[in-house]
Amino acid sequence: MNIFGSDKQVKAAVVGYPTMHSLSPAMHNAVFQHQNLDSTYIAVDVAVEKFAEVLKDAQTAGLRGLSVTMPHKELAFSLMDRCDERALESRSVNTVIFEADGQMIGTNTDGDGACAALMHCGATIQGASCVVLGAGATARSIVFSLARSGASDIAIVNRSAENAQSAASLVGVARVGSTSDIATSSVLINATSVGMGNLESPISPDHLHVKLTVLDVVYFPLETAFLRAARQAGATTVDGLEMLVQQAALQQLAWFGRMPDVGVMRNAALEELRKR
Repeated sequence: MNIFGSDKQVKAAVVGYPTMHSLSPAMHNAVFQHQNLDSTYIAVDVAVEKFAEVLKDAQTAGLRGLSVTMPHKELAFSLMDRCDERALESRSVNTVIFEADGQMIGTNTDGDGACAALMHCGATIQGASCVVLGAGATARSIVFSLARSGASDIAIVNRSAENAQSAASLVGVARVGSTSDIATSSVLINATSVGMGNLESPISPDHLHVKLTVLDVVYFPLETAFLRAARQAGATTVDGLEMLVQQAALQQLAWFGRMPDVGVMRNAALEELRKR
């Protein structure tokens, strides 16, 4: 039985495990409502062993696409018929597009969403010295997008030196760095899960300064301990919700060919967060 049923209104979905706290349904359904589209976006919990089957089910049910969240981004990459350069770069897929010819196309909007969030909040990436904390799939996607946006230097800081080196080898302007690089940087991004739902920060507040624009990919809580310390240091802060909204808007563009109102998406996400 197809888990998406026969409801033709379902046009997209988020698949992952678990998805119960996902803000994606609120954001994407707000776009559908704003555009007066008879469409619905749902959340579906998918175990690893069922992921390939669910991809086929979604395609058979006539969905336009899927959002892919943890822990399936690398698995999705391996199952696509074709991937664009953003997915190939990060070797992960957070967006699946079902083409009319039956092909499944994979892309990744995480990195471009992060850069869009930074620029929306006034950051200049062209010529900037950046520090990225983390070396996982999200960090890799961000590194590529920073380089594509003109960053002059990207220092990768990670607990595993091997993973840091792997991420640093992705683009010519990236290198393995340390927290001391923050002192001369203008952009600092936490691309780890440290701080999610708790009071931890990935670095000491002593490294933060007024000339930084600081982005945390974590969006719950909305102001993490990391962002709070950055704000107190006088830095410009960009919350993880802004990145989430911007990358989700790029998903809508990939599926339906038009850019949605990101304000509508953010307001819907904030309203959903207020209910929790």
